Amino acid sequence: MNRTIEDYDIMARREMIKAKREKAEMRVLKFRTDYSELRNQFEKLKGEAATANAAAQRTELLTSSGGPLPSPSDARRRFQTSHPSNHSTNNTLHPALRPQQTETISESPFRSSTPHNGYSARESHALDEHTFIQSTSDRLDEFLAQGREVLDNLVDQRQVLKGTHKRLLDTANTLGLSRNVIVWIERRR
Repeated sequence: MNRTIEDYDIMARREMIKAKREKAEMRVLKFRTDYSELRNQFEKLKGEAATANAAAQRTELLTSSGGPLPSPSDARRRFQTSHPSNHSTNNTLHPALRPQQTETISESPFRSSTPHNGYSARESHALDEHTFIQSTSDRLDEFLAQGREVLDNLVDQRQVLKGTHKRLLDTANTLGLSRNVIVWIERRR
């Protein structure tokens, strides 16, 4: 971006008409101030993101390390943590169709897990199946197109070989080979 502004500045200085040159120089000044403001804002946001990332990593490290004796509430939380399912199948879904990964695992074997945000397991499996069928359909279309292309190439190759065979026979007749030798050559193939 800075190089583009410099190029524009060089072109503005070369302008012959004074009014256009002044207007272009004003634009260059505005571009430079806008660029510096955007760069400062970017650096600020970058610093905030790095700070937030470091804080998240620090808290994750502190919460995952073995602390003092676990309390009964920690034991309950252990069975109610969210477990991400297979992300590779959800990555192909449209972001609006991706289920939220907040399913809880129940402590009791008689109580089913209750999703709070997102889709139920049934809807999630239906979306996964739809995605799988769609990708399979796309792959089959690719294979069919490739097969058609191979068939077209083989047909073209057959035509070329037939023409070559005909020219060879014409050449052989022109050279004076007898019809018997030509029949013998054809039988041999």
